[in-house]
Amino acid sequence: MQTPSDPYVELIRRLIIPGYQLLAGGVDRVDCALTHETYPSYVQANENRDLYILGGVPVALGLVRVGDVGVKKKNYFPIDIDVRELWKKEGKEISDDEIKDLGRWCAGALADHAFLCEWSYIVFSGNGIHIWYIGDPAPVYSPEHWKHGMKFILGEFEKHTKLIPDWSCVNVGKLFRLPGSFNNKNGGHVKVEILCAQ
Repeated sequence: MQTPSDPYVELIRRLIIPGYQLLAGGVDRVDCALTHETYPSYVQANENRDLYILGGVPVALGLVRVGDVGVKKKNYFPIDIDVRELWKKEGKEISDDEIKDLGRWCAGALADHAFLCEWSYIVFSGNGIHIWYIGDPAPVYSPEHWKHGMKFILGEFEKHTKLIPDWSCVNVGKLFRLPGSFNNKNGGHVKVEILCAQ
């Protein structure tokens, strides 16, 4: 079980916006509004399920799975690189350890970029890498503007690292795997692991 000093608990603490929920659950259902206090027991009780989170949902909406229009304020976005899928397209295999090494490499590769250097966490998702950016909360005025902003960021990431991000992961209501939970796809049981934090 994690302790409050763990980077996993700290990540959850940083995602919480007063007056808004960090919803946790499966792809098609919401279990709870997650807090850093409830996080350790929630992960432990659900380690055989694939768990996802979405922040910035007003408390008034309750525990419902919302789309883009339900997200009103955000303080984070991840960049998703589906490494295993990219390698498969090239007819190659890649091990979990190699994916983790690539994730750690990203920390150095992004160090000299004007704004991509400001990543908060680099996470091994079980099949790829999520690079989390967490900052000050900002209102979401338009889901379309959010998409345009994300496409610009992904373009910068691809130019700078030569890695191809998942260009479908640009909407403000996109679910992401809960760090510290487990990826149970295809009969696996792989921890969604923080590789680097800053």
